[in-house]
Amino acid sequence: MPRRFDLIVIGVSCTEEIIGVSSLPALDSHREIEVLGRWRSVGGNGLNVAVNAARLGADVALISKVPNTIAGEVDAALDAAAVDGTFLVPEPCRPAPDVLLITDAVGDYSVLVSDRSGLAFTPEDIGARAPLNARYVHIDGFTLGALGTESQLRAGRRWIALAKDSPAALSIDLNRAICDSQPRLVREIISQADILFANAYEAETVTGVADMEAATRKLVDAGARAVVVKNGADGLVCATSQSMERVPAFALPIADSVGAGDGVAAGTLYGLARGLPLAEAAGYGAAVAAIVCTGHGSQGTVIDSADITRLLKER
Repeated sequence: MPRRFDLIVIGVSCTEEIIGVSSLPALDSHREIEVLGRWRSVGGNGLNVAVNAARLGADVALISKVPNTIAGEVDAALDAAAVDGTFLVPEPCRPAPDVLLITDAVGDYSVLVSDRSGLAFTPEDIGARAPLNARYVHIDGFTLGALGTESQLRAGRRWIALAKDSPAALSIDLNRAICDSQPRLVREIISQADILFANAYEAETVTGVADMEAATRKLVDAGARAVVVKNGADGLVCATSQSMERVPAFALPIADSVGAGDGVAAGTLYGLARGLPLAEAAGYGAAVAAIVCTGHGSQGTVIDSADITRLLKER
């Protein structure tokens, strides 16, 4: 009998170089910008969701392509969180992309990234080794077509079809690239999602509505069974066809906001896997995101379930 996971995450893994500055720079010629610190972290939307959900106590597997140049760091992060890495796809030829994040004193950041095509993978890369036997399958926006290549778009559709043919509920996290360049694909994605995550920019881009509650409602009307919209310090908006609720953010010190959105997805899926209603599960997501923001980079702070429980009790 195949092992049944709480959560299988299909998504990207990488490493991050984080540079802290007092304010995000304008790129003027020869302008000197004081660097306040530099940090290195493992990251990537898929890895972040998998690791944080596992640290809360979920039984998690990650399906991801990992270049050999960063395999040791990725393996260490997964091992430390007890994430099942059986279905990782090695990339022996292409090096990992350079991912440079410049973050300012209030936690906002900009991303500089080199070619990521070596991180793309397909269901055929894992063959029959990974039946999607889980309560939830989560797919990140990169995997669904952020590169915009025909091969990745086809693979993204196949991943969705496999998830829909499985016993799992399908969770999808949009990203800016597919919302900006693939509107038809995004409409398909929304209609297939049992749980849809989007940030405020993505929700507004897809719906054309700036008000977050109205945009969330339009995403539900477009076919998503449950929607969680991430709106930074303003918290989360959660909706189904029967309900609409706001979940406030937690006010903790912010080092940077890198990986906070993935923390929302990880905590929310963990809560749903425990049988909690959507807004209560999203409270776990808000708590994980807040703790992620206290460290530099996606994995700069180790998520501890006791800390999450304490935050929720204090609220």
